[in-house]
Amino acid sequence: MKIARPPSRQPIENTISLINVVFLMLIFFLVAGQLTPPVDPEVTLSESEGADPLPPPDALFAHKDGRLLYRGSVTDVGEFL
Repeated sequence: MKIARPPSRQPIENTISLINVVFLMLIFFLVAGQLTPPVDPEVTLSESEGADPLPPPDALFAHKDGRLLYRGSVTDVGEFL
């Protein structure tokens, strides 16, 4: 009489811990960093002591010559509002 061998089991891969680590890293970088559009290189931002150091994401930049830039393109007050 032949006794059948039990089928060999493949080792269970535990990827849940890896997924948890990647998810926690994602949350950390979302909280720690802030995504903003690049600031116009010709503009020097004023300094303040009580405000956030980052420019607002939808900032309207006014140049010395009177040009207004919004999201990298020239605009006027009517279009901005």
